Amino acid sequence: MVMSKNVFCYGEFLETPKCVKSSFDILQSFVDFRNSKVFLLTTANILKIQTFSKDPTSLQPLNEIHEVSQFAVHDDNLYFLVNGELMYGNLKHNYSDVLVKGYKLTGLKLHRGSFENFKYICEGLNCPFFCQLSLTAEVTCGCPSPLELVANKCICPKDHTNCAFPRCAGFKCNNSKCLRNNVRCNGVDDCGDNSDEMNCTKICSSDTHLCGNKCFDRDAVCGPVDIKVIDPMAGSKKMRTFYVLMIIWTVFVLLGYPGYLTLKWLCIKHGPRFLRLNSNISGFDMGYHELLEAENEPPHMMLAD
Repeated sequence: MVMSKNVFCYGEFLETPKCVKSSFDILQSFVDFRNSKVFLLTTANILKIQTFSKDPTSLQPLNEIHEVSQFAVHDDNLYFLVNGELMYGNLKHNYSDVLVKGYKLTGLKLHRGSFENFKYICEGLNCPFFCQLSLTAEVTCGCPSPLELVANKCICPKDHTNCAFPRCAGFKCNNSKCLRNNVRCNGVDDCGDNSDEMNCTKICSSDTHLCGNKCFDRDAVCGPVDIKVIDPMAGSKKMRTFYVLMIIWTVFVLLGYPGYLTLKWLCIKHGPRFLRLNSNISGFDMGYHELLEAENEPPHMMLAD
């Protein structure tokens, strides 16, 4: 519902709104198509309830309630504030009563609750446009005008077979059906005229669909933006590679270090070595063999204490 001073506009979802000019300025408005009623709250705080036969362009007065600051309508139930008190009105039996006394309320908002399985029922219906909860708490598919709902599918009238094309954001079938863009080239005739299986460069399984020459799960809808599959295990794969490298390096160190010590001992034991003594005689060197002989010969004298 859209308002602008003395004008209120109405329209179905995805439909061009129609506007009606009123003879008085409007604070709030509501159109009840099911009961063919229009509720208009004027700047003089008068709630005018009017009826119509075909559309709200031709209104007939029904009732008036004075000193109303705000209101809300749900089915045949009218809730409104009069001098800060919350009032209730039954539109079907035409009576009203005070709901909350002793308080000066300044605002009123009505929130309609939904039942828990609404989301899952909507997903199961696979609606081409939108899913809605009817006034009788029944979950159904919704169709923008002039499409008609037939077996939870939005079908164009026979005299306007391509009416869905301007509003279709999914896959446009040749028979005017508008489906979600997850039906291409999966071996299933989703359109009914096989147009979703034509000109296929690749055939996917029945639980997938073709998008960008790749097969994706039915939950992924194909659009103008390329689908990118993010691997949730990518980070763990990198960490796993890091841990493997760390294990290899640790094993190498554990096995290689004793070998390094052994090699070092062999080099010291059997490699050529020289003992350079700091003395007053320059150029005094002992070779490896001389050093071994000195080490292996029994001592000729004992060092004195």
